[in-house]
Amino acid sequence: MFSATVKEKPDKALLSVQLVDAVASAFNQICVHLSEPLYDMVLNMVFDYASSNVRSNAVRAIHQLVECVANANPEKTLARFVPFCDRNIRTELEHGASSLRVTSTSSTPLPSDATLHWSKLSYAV
Repeated sequence: MFSATVKEKPDKALLSVQLVDAVASAFNQICVHLSEPLYDMVLNMVFDYASSNVRSNAVRAIHQLVECVANANPEKTLARFVPFCDRNIRTELEHGASSLRVTSTSSTPLPSDATLHWSKLSYAV
């Protein structure tokens, strides 16, 4: 019984990764073909979500969404995200984020480290 539970976890994780990749791929195609007003609305929606939420288990997914809007219009995306991410990264570092080394894969990241990581990946467009 224990071995069946251990075997299911990698399958679920792989399925989750594949689902996020499929959604990102579809979203990328949508972003590229949006009219200017619709693109602005989508950019605002992605920015509003990324700037008001931090979820350590969704860093990769939000990075892919930001990457999709950046592929469609890099100038507008960078104009929205760079100042916000720069400010957040500096604030988190000033307040001790990433000052405690954590090397265990099973440990939960500190809230400040999660925010730092969230901002870094949004900034890495």
